[in-house]
Amino acid sequence: MALNLISLAWGVRDGLRLNATELEALQLQRLRRLLDHSYENVPYYRKLLDSVGFRPGHLKQISDLSAIPITTRQKLQTTPSAELIARGEHLARLERSQTSGSTGAPLHIYRARREKWFRLLLTLRAFLHNGMRLTDRVVTISSRPPSGGAERDISVRRLLRRRWNISFFEEADVQLRKLLSLRPAVVYGYAANVAVLADLLLKKGLAPMPLRIAASSGEILMPGYRRVIQKGFRVDPVDMYSASDLGHIAWQCNRRKGFHINADWLHVEIVRQEQPAIPGEFGEVVVTSLYRYAMPLIRYSPGDFASRAEALCPCGLGLPLLNSLEGRAQALVPLPNGRYFIGFSTLMSQFSEISRYQVMQKALDHFLVNVIPGAGFSSEVLSRVSADLSAKLGAGIRVEARAVTASELIEGPGKFRPVIPIAPIDFNRRV
Repeated sequence: MALNLISLAWGVRDGLRLNATELEALQLQRLRRLLDHSYENVPYYRKLLDSVGFRPGHLKQISDLSAIPITTRQKLQTTPSAELIARGEHLARLERSQTSGSTGAPLHIYRARREKWFRLLLTLRAFLHNGMRLTDRVVTISSRPPSGGAERDISVRRLLRRRWNISFFEEADVQLRKLLSLRPAVVYGYAANVAVLADLLLKKGLAPMPLRIAASSGEILMPGYRRVIQKGFRVDPVDMYSASDLGHIAWQCNRRKGFHINADWLHVEIVRQEQPAIPGEFGEVVVTSLYRYAMPLIRYSPGDFASRAEALCPCGLGLPLLNSLEGRAQALVPLPNGRYFIGFSTLMSQFSEISRYQVMQKALDHFLVNVIPGAGFSSEVLSRVSADLSAKLGAGIRVEARAVTASELIEGPGKFRPVIPIAPIDFNRRV
């Protein structure tokens, strides 16, 4: 397995050298194979294609894909798993995860082991292109439990020699102590999490900790976040556009001129009113994953908005560029005594009885959680929400949870905001 992964890793790197014509030919080849598989083996996509009279053989050029209706996260949430999983796949053998719920509505996602490794390899490709070395010590900051040491899997050791995880649910002081003890070359996590640690380092009057790479994903890298990371870690952070259901969609190179789309393994459309948006025009991001076969995602909308660049990056890569992104925000909320918290989406995704939620911060020590009930909901769920969130936020924080209708949630322009803080965190004041 390890040898196959090493071979696959070099093959993934080959995609960076393709020009536009070669990328389009490769996409078309992989799209045809994916559509054939999905039509024959996945009930949801057979029904979807039949509903518009589309057959895999109708795909003569990439633009023909637009005849297939867009699939939303909400649509997949209401579709039984048996209709989304390919025939011949066994749920017990698939890795199950949940989307972060950044739109207030989490989704169960299934992937084969090879697909999980492929996500890792696309991440690794971006890191290597930005200067990472295979022997670098890597620390991720995520919702997973903290690791006591390096990953033990031999295939991971070959690709990422030393890799640790720090849980963002731990106190920031604890996270920083671990980070200073590990002294990694690469730190990767939500922009807010990385910025909080850089800010804490500076507030404590400690010397900056130079990194080779500070990478962020899952949310917009705000200018204030970028500046405090630059000052605390002595490196210009790499912004990664990712979605928990799709993996890394696009990433920045050292020019920081936009986001290189992983176009050899993902087909990305920018759509406005059902039509392709022109370069520079904001539209809905629609993604087809070209390597997901266990639970295919074809013309899938993760709920984000972006614009496409007209020209390629001056770095020389042939991968097309996204100019900018909108709507990706994991809200960092202020707490009493100068503390911060991020992680509502991870906590709320554990409640399968809730179809959607919105957290409103009423005061530093008071939160109101509005939830739309789903299957199996009862008043006991509200008690669990209040208790679980109070435990994570810390002593003295009051959390109220109540069931509401969709009309009672606060909507706004762009992407739905599942967390509304009392005030935004501005790191510019200390940088």
